Amino acid sequence: MAREFSGKSGLPLVQTSASEVFKQLGLSPKLDYPLSQRIDVQRRILDACEKQYRSVDTGVFVTDRTPVDMMAYMLADIQRQNVDASTEKALDQYFKDCIAVSNYHFAILMVVQPGIPIVEEADKAPANPSYVEHINTLILGLTVSEAIESAHYYIPRYMTSLESRVEALDFAIRKTNERFKQHKEALESVGRPIVLH
Repeated sequence: MAREFSGKSGLPLVQTSASEVFKQLGLSPKLDYPLSQRIDVQRRILDACEKQYRSVDTGVFVTDRTPVDMMAYMLADIQRQNVDASTEKALDQYFKDCIAVSNYHFAILMVVQPGIPIVEEADKAPANPSYVEHINTLILGLTVSEAIESAHYYIPRYMTSLESRVEALDFAIRKTNERFKQHKEALESVGRPIVLH
């Protein structure tokens, strides 16, 4: 979907690869690891993605993965008995960094919900429908957090064609631009400054 939208809109595509980070570390995205090791992997994924986001000269791009995804995958590995004090501190910093990167780079978040068939791939996380539902639920919750400043939308499950999904993303961008313009005009009418992050 991101690739298709990039082609139609002319916006650069930043295509990320969490699997590549696992590969560089000699690990498999199909396996479970101790939480402290998972934090390190997720940290490296965040750093690699942010480097890609920053590489776009204009700062405007479309991508297939955001720090909100990364937070969801990290949260999915947290259990009642696997977090000690030092791990808690590392998790807290990781989540703060994900939020900061998300707020800096993303004006719009589009949640693409499960709908199309899940396909098992050799170098990807397991195609586990229950786990996909778990991640989707976490992402939906994170996008409405007051900590996330981006406008947020989601694609309904029934919307499975690539064409309709691309149209939904185009609508989200136009709607957000209209809201920003109205907000800007309202602030200017009362003489208040416009602050952009």
